Amino acid sequence: MNHACLANVNHSLTVKEAIELFTEHLETLGRSPETIDTYKDNLYRFYRYLCNYYNSQIYVDKITDDDLLRYLREEYNHEYYASAYRFNIVTAFKCFLRFCYRKGYCTEDIAKKIKQVKRKVKERVYLTDKEVEKLLLCIEHPVIKAVVQTMYYAGLRISECIQLKVSDVDFEKNWIMIREDTEGNIQKVPISHKLRSALLSYVENRGNSQEFDFFFATRTGKLSAGYVNLKLKEASEKAGLKKVVTNHILRHSFASNLLEKGADIFTVQKLLRHKNLKTTLIYLHADIERLRKAIELIS
Repeated sequence: MNHACLANVNHSLTVKEAIELFTEHLETLGRSPETIDTYKDNLYRFYRYLCNYYNSQIYVDKITDDDLLRYLREEYNHEYYASAYRFNIVTAFKCFLRFCYRKGYCTEDIAKKIKQVKRKVKERVYLTDKEVEKLLLCIEHPVIKAVVQTMYYAGLRISECIQLKVSDVDFEKNWIMIREDTEGNIQKVPISHKLRSALLSYVENRGNSQEFDFFFATRTGKLSAGYVNLKLKEASEKAGLKKVVTNHILRHSFASNLLEKGADIFTVQKLLRHKNLKTTLIYLHADIERLRKAIELIS
């Protein structure tokens, strides 16, 4: 492609402007802050690459599929970056271009030409009930302990725990209300007897943090995901767990243990609030012992 041709074209919508509109679109759809930040980060990196490569401002309808292929080859060589990372980059790019095409910002649906990266799916690590019990015994911080119990016994994301308000937890009806988007849509997550007891105990003993609107609040205010992960790392080492324990692992453990104990996949999908069943299916673990038990059923 001739680099000079891009600089001389006067189009109305730059890639940067389109990314801003796309971000607003994702917010309107109620996508999670984590998803929006990931898309923005990937798209702005690509935008900066294009500006540097062509040494000019870039317009949406001049992007080609070759631009992305070159970007991946030069900046994210498969020898050094995991397939899942490259998969996320391509996903963000395809979603962005589809949005631009539907809105009429470009005349060609470039997304159709872009082949998705094959992602190597690793079986997810999860904790057993006994491992979770060991972990909880080694967490001294009451707020962190309550957050961990909520992620494991209710399947909440760390972002949902952090944003949870006092008014979102209803002990009379035994549910937690998750506010999914700016439109006010709410999902209700049941509170089990075990979690209810743990959260009531937390509420009774939280002291000065009760002056804050957030349900999980320290003396200084709001929690951060990084701080929770730090405390999880300390507790898992103290408990002697051989697995790397993070916020995400607790939600994985919630889903995996439900399925292992006989809950059907559709119920777990609703509890996790997944829109696509394929997302839930990754929690089905096929370890050798369960396969051995299953094969014996034919005898």
